[in-house]
Amino acid sequence: MKQHDLLTTPERGATPPHNGTDTSRDAAEFVRPRATQMGLDVLRFIVDRFDAGATADEAGAMLGMRPQTVSARCCELLRKQWIRRSGQKRPTSSGCPAHVYLATAEGIRAAAEGRNS
Repeated sequence: MKQHDLLTTPERGATPPHNGTDTSRDAAEFVRPRATQMGLDVLRFIVDRFDAGATADEAGAMLGMRPQTVSARCCELLRKQWIRRSGQKRPTSSGCPAHVYLATAEGIRAAAEGRNS
């Protein structure tokens, strides 16, 4: 897998992933200027949680982001193989089960290097 800068698909500054609907495209365009830094913030939060990991809901609550925003960043981090699903789930604030994410060795290095450009 070719390593790219954090959260850029396919090129730096590209629109973040979306599901193709007009509202999803609009949301992706809206978040584009901040997506790289938000992804780095999510990655660092997960790294800082060590073996406890974090759900998107937990990261969102601590970082002041909506869980959907964190979930999108987690999908990008998963594609980069900088985080992985732990196999565990924890309840969200609404009681729904959510995947717990852990940082990979490459994710820990990326966070330490501040790879966001």
